[in-house]
Amino acid sequence: MRDTDLFGPFAAGQAVLRDDWIDTNPEAAATGISRAIDWATTRPREEVIARYTEIVTGRARQEKTEPLQYWKSSGLVAVGRMRNEDFTRWQDWLQATRIVEGDLDPAKYYTNDLISSPTAASA
Repeated sequence: MRDTDLFGPFAAGQAVLRDDWIDTNPEAAATGISRAIDWATTRPREEVIARYTEIVTGRARQEKTEPLQYWKSSGLVAVGRMRNEDFTRWQDWLQATRIVEGDLDPAKYYTNDLISSPTAASA
């Protein structure tokens, strides 16, 4: 069974940009995530893994590249648009395991402000 069999297409991950990077690179911030998702979903898996390996190695953060061999997708939906359900779908489990207390407020965790349109991926 696959998670998409249970939930349909959904975002299983997020892309994070620092505020200072957004301020310094507003154009790249506005189109970069959508373009990266489009690139990763249209290129051969081996090419994506090779590029991600270069990125991780180049950051020099002592990150391991071995897990990249298992990469299948970014977990992000088309153009990176998030929905409240991408967070609240896990609320019962998060509360039962005491990872969070109370209701989740998805607006605290994400914004779609940088996504200009559903066609941003082709920009």
